[in-house]
Amino acid sequence: MFCDTSYLVAFGALNEIVICTMQPIQEIYKFERPSFCKERSLPYIDWGYGLTPGKRDKTVPIMAFAWDRVV
Repeated sequence: MFCDTSYLVAFGALNEIVICTMQPIQEIYKFERPSFCKERSLPYIDWGYGLTPGKRDKTVPIMAFAWDRVV
């Protein structure tokens, strides 16, 4: 699985969250702050394991993020 063999890191700022690999250093994805969230709200980022609608039989790596009150 990609997440098990990669070194991933997520950086958060007021306007965006960026997910990168560390070997090699490369941006994978960037999330922009939704326009309906407050301008000065900070993003919350959490990594863990859980079930998804597509994988109900085995836990998989999950990253959850939220701005303001939106997950």
